[in-house]
Amino acid sequence: MTSESLQTWSQVLILAGAILAAFGSFGHFYFGKQIENAKEATAKAEKIREEKQKAYEGVLKAEPKILLSTKSNLIPMLQIGNSKTYIAKGTRISGDVLGIFNYNDLIVSTKEDQVKVSMLLRNKKGEVVAQLVDNEWKINKEKVWDRNYSEDALEVRDEDGDIALQIRAFPDRIQFQASLYDANGKNLTIVEGPGRDGALVSVSAPGKPKPPHKIEPMFKYPSREHLGEFISTGS
Repeated sequence: MTSESLQTWSQVLILAGAILAAFGSFGHFYFGKQIENAKEATAKAEKIREEKQKAYEGVLKAEPKILLSTKSNLIPMLQIGNSKTYIAKGTRISGDVLGIFNYNDLIVSTKEDQVKVSMLLRNKKGEVVAQLVDNEWKINKEKVWDRNYSEDALEVRDEDGDIALQIRAFPDRIQFQASLYDANGKNLTIVEGPGRDGALVSVSAPGKPKPPHKIEPMFKYPSREHLGEFISTGS
């Protein structure tokens, strides 16, 4: 074989190698793209399947259901504590009572099977000293107010250690007691009466003492040590 023939065959082999390399690169790109597309299609199908399954099982994130809103005048059936006194759903609330309610922006809702309470809390001067947003403190000046809650109940204890708000939700009603102030220092007290036969609803002018009747607490305190713990296991 002459040197010219050897050179020709070398050139042929180099060309063949280049062609094979080109086919190899194309094949790698083509089949790699096919595999990538298949993975994306599988992931997309799995995502659709999961979303359909969630919808079928009813585990999509639930919107809160408003049970009570003083600002919107949405008042359900209220039972005053454990008394035999009820405020029927749709009953017109007096102007004084509704006015004090409105100053506190009380909202009771349920979200994911948990009672949630949001409101402003005022002292005897009418100053906002605390604010709850979905059971948690947004404002709690000097951290002297406390609150405790369970899945179906919440109460707030004021700076004097008295219960300012007590709420417990049942399927057909809300148990409710409160001693609240408006922006002018006017007090509204709604509590069960002695013997639980009746109820006391009182509006006291600014600077005047509120009724001596106090709300018996449901929960143990301080809440940081007894969160969700009722005083009586029968509650």
